[in-house]
Amino acid sequence: MSLNPVREAGMLPFMNFFGSGDGSQLKKCSGLYAKLFPQYQHYVSRMRRRARFGNEHREGHIVHYWLVEVDGQPAGLRTFRYVRGRRCGLAHSLAVDPAFRKVIAADQTLAVFIIYECLHQVIRDAKQKRDPLFMEW
Repeated sequence: MSLNPVREAGMLPFMNFFGSGDGSQLKKCSGLYAKLFPQYQHYVSRMRRRARFGNEHREGHIVHYWLVEVDGQPAGLRTFRYVRGRRCGLAHSLAVDPAFRKVIAADQTLAVFIIYECLHQVIRDAKQKRDPLFMEW
């Protein structure tokens, strides 16, 4: 599987590197994670191990590890999943390097932009799997 931007948003590629075999992107993301979440260093090895598989390795889950770059530099990351059995998204981590926190994308801060893109991805995942988006009351 080749590494492709999930969605190009101006100059902000969102790279989903699960199963891509792209060690440089994984290195950038795990380095950014270690820098911005120093209390969770133990998770970096799990992130590296987990990235070897496709994003549907765990049945019923579509997992995303995103690296967001600005001008080729790692600026942010987002880890989240769509859980089919519960028909919901579950966000794990969001981080934006302090040097990029004033970046504006689509009239929003980079962090808010990433949150909205994550939501759009969960909706795309549900549609791709033909899961109902809203429960009937």
